[in-house]
Amino acid sequence: MILKISLFPIVFIVFSFIWTACAQLQGSKSCPLGYKRAKAGNCVHDLSCEETEKCKTSGKCTYASEDLCVATRLRDCQLSSNCAKLGECSFRLNGRDQSDIGLCVADVDGCARSEICAEFGKCTPGEDGFCVVGGDVDCAESKVCREQGRCTAKRVQRADGKRSKIMACQQ
Repeated sequence: MILKISLFPIVFIVFSFIWTACAQLQGSKSCPLGYKRAKAGNCVHDLSCEETEKCKTSGKCTYASEDLCVATRLRDCQLSSNCAKLGECSFRLNGRDQSDIGLCVADVDGCARSEICAEFGKCTPGEDGFCVVGGDVDCAESKVCREQGRCTAKRVQRADGKRSKIMACQQ
C-alpha cells in the first residue's frame, strides 16, 4: 500500500512561516524618529530637519514624517534661538504617549537669561512652558521698568473687563 501525501499543506505552512518571519524582521511600515523609509525598504537617517528654520528657532530638528520636524533632544532646545530670546531651553516629553517627541519649554535658568526677561520682566517659567511675569521682582530689573516706569506686576485686564491670570509689568 502506497501512502499518497499531498505536498500542498506542507508547502503552504512553510511559506506562511517564512512570510511571517520576514514581516516581523522588516517591522512596521514606519521608521523610528529621525529616519525615513528608503526605496529599498530599509530605514535611513534623515538630516533634512536640521537645516530648517524651525530647527534653528524652536529646536524641532528631528525628522518625524514628510513636512514634520519635532523636538526630541535637550541639545536642540539649548541651541535654538528661542532659548536666548524666550527662555525655552529645556526639553519636556509631550506626555500624551510613550514616544520621544517633546517640546522646548522655559526653565528657571532659561527665563532668567532670556531677552524677554531683560526687556519685559518675563523671568519666571510658567505652567504652560513659557516665561511669564512672576511678580514685582521680575519687573524691577527690566527695560520697561527703567524706560517706561512699568515696575509693578499686575494682572492684565481682559477685553471683557475681568482680570486675567496673566501678569504684566505696569505702572
